[in-house]
Amino acid sequence: MLIDALNANDRYPLHMPGHKRNPEFAPQVSIDFDVTEIEGLDDLAAPTGVIAGIESLAARIYGSRKAFLLVNGSTCGNLAAIRAAHILGASRISLRGVPHSSVINAIELCGMDITLDSAAPVVLVTSPSYEGEIADIASIADEVHSSGGILIVDSAHGAHLGFHPYFPENAVRLGADLVIESLHKTLPALSQVSLLHVCGDRIEPELVKRQVNVFQTTSPGYLLIQSAEHCLTLLDSRSRKMFSDFALRLRRLYSETGLIPQDDPSKILVPDPEFAKILRLNGFEPERVTKDYTLLIMTICDPDWVFDRLITLLKGILK
Repeated sequence: MLIDALNANDRYPLHMPGHKRNPEFAPQVSIDFDVTEIEGLDDLAAPTGVIAGIESLAARIYGSRKAFLLVNGSTCGNLAAIRAAHILGASRISLRGVPHSSVINAIELCGMDITLDSAAPVVLVTSPSYEGEIADIASIADEVHSSGGILIVDSAHGAHLGFHPYFPENAVRLGADLVIESLHKTLPALSQVSLLHVCGDRIEPELVKRQVNVFQTTSPGYLLIQSAEHCLTLLDSRSRKMFSDFALRLRRLYSETGLIPQDDPSKILVPDPEFAKILRLNGFEPERVTKDYTLLIMTICDPDWVFDRLITLLKGILK
């Protein structure tokens, strides 16, 4: 049974979701919160109350014109963003980076053509990549906008960026028009909790809102909504301290092991797939293992003891 498999999963997660099952950062989850859209709880499809407040908080924290709360993950955001651009008349789209499957699905649904033309009416950039590579969003935005195009950034792995100088800037502040971010991948939120940001004035929020409602579930889970609020409130009140401590931990890891950090240093790429076996023998589970590397995802929720143990294991294999 699934419950047995979940109970047997006792290795410490060096993978998503970003809360790392750390109770210090976990929201108060209760079956009492699993309710429907009754009076006083607002409507995710047309929020005017508490959910509207959560979206306003997200927009303020990240600096976007408008933020839409997503409980269907960044998949919903990619679908809505591409559909919005298509409705504005875009029939061609240029892709940079390795696109998520939801991007390909959205293109197929809209009947758009993929082009290599840099002056396409829509350009979608995947940044950060799964392994932590960061695109030059500011330069791409200038290029796209100079030809009158729209820039969408699938930043599902980048919701934690922009909170400390050690990390790259967030795509929201670099000139993108639409930015999709997963709070659950790299921050303390439950799986499926994401945001779709409208930035600048090239796309009206009402157009995007309509497309979000096309793809978003009509039965939003308030456990997920409450998780989003908890995560955003943490960022609003404690981000400086949390990310300062996180940066110190990462700097120490790279300094003591000699590993080379990725553009996004929270993605630790160990050039040895055999390292995964060592991790598992020592009670850790990595994010991904390929024939070339072992990938670890670290977040603000990983405590000092995890870094201490990881540094010891890395020294043992890298020496």
